[in-house]
Amino acid sequence: MKILIVKDRNVLNTKFAVEFANSLAEKGHEVVFASNSAKKIGGGYSFSPAVRFVNLCSPAQRLLTALKLGALAYRALIRAEDPDLIVTFFFRDLLNVTLFQKHRARIVQMFHNYPANMFATVDRAFFIRRRLTLASLRRVAAFQVLMPSFEAIVRRRFPGTPVFSVPNVVRPVAEEARADPGVEKKRVVYIARVEGSVKRQHLVIEAFSAVAEEFPEWQLDLWGSLKHPAYTARLQAMIQRSGLAGRVHLHGNSNDVTGAYREADFQVFASAHEGFGLALMEGMACGLPAIGFRASPAVNELIVDGENGFLAADTAEVAARMRELMRDPALRKRMGQAALASAAPYAPERVAEAWDRNLRKVFER
Repeated sequence: MKILIVKDRNVLNTKFAVEFANSLAEKGHEVVFASNSAKKIGGGYSFSPAVRFVNLCSPAQRLLTALKLGALAYRALIRAEDPDLIVTFFFRDLLNVTLFQKHRARIVQMFHNYPANMFATVDRAFFIRRRLTLASLRRVAAFQVLMPSFEAIVRRRFPGTPVFSVPNVVRPVAEEARADPGVEKKRVVYIARVEGSVKRQHLVIEAFSAVAEEFPEWQLDLWGSLKHPAYTARLQAMIQRSGLAGRVHLHGNSNDVTGAYREADFQVFASAHEGFGLALMEGMACGLPAIGFRASPAVNELIVDGENGFLAADTAEVAARMRELMRDPALRKRMGQAALASAAPYAPERVAEAWDRNLRKVFER
């Protein structure tokens, strides 16, 4: 098959985008990756020689984009390439391959986040934008979601359109790079961008403060980009008020995520919702059990309560579960081994095979 992948920006610094294209090329497909990016192509990852990258950006295209007519450049590309399938990352990418055009290619639309939230964004959009997006969504041949439970959410909105689930890749971690359950570090870790409405680091600090006096040697490491100064200041104030300066650490970004997990005993993942929860699973791939919230989509599927971690109703229960794991090295070891096993289904070769199988079904349908 000839597959056109469309992602508007941040291509070469998006690991999944590059690996996704490369994996399809390895399966024997002709892969073209199209973007329209003046400054945000990115860097850090490379397409294989079998993937052809097309950047549509030009002075004329920048003008079209400013006039909200960027789809015209994609129309010309689709006519020239005549792909069998088009895979779009985001709804804006879908608009780029549907507005002002008709073509034979079947479109597969990805959902990189919790579908209910993505639909809510569409429903809140300006009237014309909402109508155009919904019209484009009705042209989709199949939808991809990251978790099996999300399929029903999409089917309720588009009952006649096939939906399939393929997760993100979680790369195996070499044994020597994983957390060693036989060595107690007395550290809890949470890796996510530092942000208050979804990632909610304040809840982790609140739970940790409830057990800090009982476990005075333990520390909490919060890793993630610090792009919200007001929220960062709020967290720093919480730390000071709780008397936890020197024990709760706001580190910022990490260049060694595996190393950050290796130096911890377990993780607390406070996200309100996830499309998948890649950082959570990367911690599990390092052998760390996890505590998350029972009401958090994706998180409440990846964490199997009592097996590879705990699910909690509120911060009081998070604190109680932290207390259990801090007290019991044998429990941490048992749950850590289960967490490691939980990551196996998301190995690169298994995810690539699932994508190939489902895309072939869309093409042959």
